[in-house]
Amino acid sequence: MSEWTDPKVLIEVIQILATIGLGVFVWFRDKNRATQSAVNSLAEKTDRRLDGHGERISRLEGASLNAPTRDQVGKMEVSITAVEGDLKGLSSTVNGMAKQMETMGAHLKMLVEHEIKGGGRG
Repeated sequence: MSEWTDPKVLIEVIQILATIGLGVFVWFRDKNRATQSAVNSLAEKTDRRLDGHGERISRLEGASLNAPTRDQVGKMEVSITAVEGDLKGLSSTVNGMAKQMETMGAHLKMLVEHEIKGGGRG
């Protein structure tokens, strides 16, 4: 009997071919899969990018707790509008007083000039 026709040799050849075929199949199937080292590298890069984000988020959350509510902002707007109206009223009062001060200054200047010139005393 020839060596190649021996069932034992044929089984061994088939087993070798099946092992090679299985290896090629696994290589094709897994060649695009992420390896553990690639996953770990990506995790480390992500951790480095996110360093300090937790602290920043905590600060933002704390700041948002102290921020005024919508109702408080509405009340502040009403108050500011009231103050604006009061300032307009004060502005007109101050302008009126300025005109009076100008008139008083002119009268005082005339009195001083009169006194400097002798005040009409003879």
